[in-house]
Amino acid sequence: MPDGMTNFLFNTTGSVQNPKLRNKTPPPSEYNNTRIRLDVEGELQYWNFDTNWSLQWFEPRDNCSVFNACGNFGSCNLNNMLACRCLPGFKPASPESWRNGSFSGGCSRSSAVCGKNDTFLRLKMMRVGQQNHKFKVENDTKCREECLNQCSCQAYSFVKGGVNKRRDRQPGINMCLIWTDVLQDLQEEYSYSGPDLFVRVSIADTELKAKSCKPCGINVIPYPLSTGSDCGDPTYVSFHCNTSTGKLSFNTQNGTYNVTTIDQDTRTFTIQDKDGDHCNSSTGGQMREFNLSLPFKMIDFKPWCDTVAGNFGSNISSQGVVEIVIGWEPPAEPVCTSPAECEDWPNSTCKNVTENGKMRCQCNSNFRWDDMALNCVQGGSSRKKKPLSLIVGVTFASVIVLSSIFLYTCILMRKKAKRRESQQNTERNAALMYGTEKRVKNFIDAEELNEEDKKGIDVSESRILGH
Repeated sequence: MPDGMTNFLFNTTGSVQNPKLRNKTPPPSEYNNTRIRLDVEGELQYWNFDTNWSLQWFEPRDNCSVFNACGNFGSCNLNNMLACRCLPGFKPASPESWRNGSFSGGCSRSSAVCGKNDTFLRLKMMRVGQQNHKFKVENDTKCREECLNQCSCQAYSFVKGGVNKRRDRQPGINMCLIWTDVLQDLQEEYSYSGPDLFVRVSIADTELKAKSCKPCGINVIPYPLSTGSDCGDPTYVSFHCNTSTGKLSFNTQNGTYNVTTIDQDTRTFTIQDKDGDHCNSSTGGQMREFNLSLPFKMIDFKPWCDTVAGNFGSNISSQGVVEIVIGWEPPAEPVCTSPAECEDWPNSTCKNVTENGKMRCQCNSNFRWDDMALNCVQGGSSRKKKPLSLIVGVTFASVIVLSSIFLYTCILMRKKAKRRESQQNTERNAALMYGTEKRVKNFIDAEELNEEDKKGIDVSESRILGH
């Protein structure tokens, strides 16, 4: 905030002193050429007049600067096309409102916490509202225990005291910050090198399957997606988690891209790419080429060319960004190296079921692998995969039946056409014969013939028809 703005605000009543200004009291004449304006969008502006009025300062600078823009437990990110999302282990309090672009209602927990199944989600580069309690602690373990011992504790942060190299001074004091109320005013990728924020969540809400990878920052990584050899399915190990920043990236032949969202229900995730060409009128709206190999495939791309007024989350730095939606194919049975690894997948046994020698937790007899539920389930289902030989056989039989029907139809139509042509020829011959007989009779009856000429002509019908 500029000094002129600070002076103006602290001297409106005369009863409030600005501690930063000490005894300095600007004269009223200093404000003759200044104005404070609150526009219809709720933006507070500070204007100064020299030869013309010019805007010197304004707040909020962006939508994420609005207090609690995404509601309780909702995180704001200016670099994403959809700015708001819930923290892992939380869901929109009003899904319909979120679908309509209204995020102020925030998020609520997916599962209750306060038990042995609780864990903490480590978030880096996060802005968060004011803590409720602050006290001295020995180390970060003590701070964590303090939070676990209080069911009301929603999150904690450990602030390590600075180390003094001078022997005549005491070392810095370690502090523990505790949030017992809802978390507000959260923002990701905040340019602030403060302490990490540890949010209390249920293990079941963040590690959805036995071999699921641990969350990377605010991103929950569902099975089979993998960030390393110790989690997920090795076929899907195309992701990397930067533990120092909490950012998740996707590695492709084209390069490495930042992952913004992952949707387990639709089996899709979104990555970002800087490509200003998509904002040119000649190329806008065209599907770009993006080389991917199975089990991944490109679904859609969304160019972000303009910062439209009222579009929540729009940011001038995001112009020219393309968000690419990528889907993944359902996985096969989990890979295993020993029977113990299949204990987390009921009704399965570790067997060699692939040509390349890989062992997988193959479903037992009377069970089959459901690639949607990611479990061995009993009985048949519409989702059950059909054998390739059966599919080929049914297809071949269908082709033969359709071909036979087509051939029979052609033959039948040809016979009908010949029958119709024969009937038309008969009718045409009869009409021709009838006309010939009539002309002969008219000729005989004509007065020009003599009696002797008529005697030699037989005009009976039988004669004419050749009988």
